Amino acid sequence: MHANRFWCAIKRVSIAVGVVALTVSGAVNAVPIDIALKSSTSTDWTDIWWNPSESGWGLQMVQTGSFIYVTIYVYGSGGAPTWFGGGISPAANNSYAGTLYTVTGPYYGGAFNPASVAATPAGTMTFVPTNVTSGTFTYTINGATVTKSIQRQPLTSDNYSGTYRAAYTTVRTGCTDPALNVPYTDIWTFAINHNGTAITVGTKDSSGGTCTLTGSSYVQLGRAGSFSGNYTCSDGDHGGVAMSEMNNGIRRFFGRLIFISSHVGCSSQGVIAGVLPN
Repeated sequence: MHANRFWCAIKRVSIAVGVVALTVSGAVNAVPIDIALKSSTSTDWTDIWWNPSESGWGLQMVQTGSFIYVTIYVYGSGGAPTWFGGGISPAANNSYAGTLYTVTGPYYGGAFNPASVAATPAGTMTFVPTNVTSGTFTYTINGATVTKSIQRQPLTSDNYSGTYRAAYTTVRTGCTDPALNVPYTDIWTFAINHNGTAITVGTKDSSGGTCTLTGSSYVQLGRAGSFSGNYTCSDGDHGGVAMSEMNNGIRRFFGRLIFISSHVGCSSQGVIAGVLPN
């Protein structure tokens, strides 16, 4: 596979959503993953979030576009379970901010009367992402301010095994030959064999060029998976590879890809999305 096949045009965004360490010819390279999507936001924060040192409370974020609805599950001053909710939107310094509400309504064991529902502003909240899987959440309710380090909560691990038809788009920089610094988009066959923490991927582009990606470090927090390893291609290109912000759904997957070539000196950042053919 010609090295050009790893790259396509992207735009950078203001939120740095992670750092992945790639091992290339014995060297470790820290590569920021800050690739923009053609949408109103760069990362989908939808998930259940918690602090693993404080199991028993948490919050849930559900995102559409750049708007996120947050529900916080905590305990009141008397120890009774209590929840607050509200929306947050992009704010200054790469944060999200909004108003928290308390809601009262009819008893769940009786007839539901919408006229009995009342939402009252209780305070404010701010979410500042640290990377794809963690951040800082601060909220103020009735004068009490709470700041928590949070991360996506693990539930079950996804399995990505399957042969997908995938659209891949990327751009590369820093090549020894400046002519290789060009954008690229293609449709790939993307065959994934996923077993525990081990992942092997076989790719084939539209011209028949092939590559093999191998990694033994798959980890997942909430809905976001990642792995790093190495790649080799049929045209002689080889180097380090990392896939992050992996997300699995019904017959499809999405992820961000980084390649660092030991062969032509290039680095790339891109996105890939695939579906399982019927």
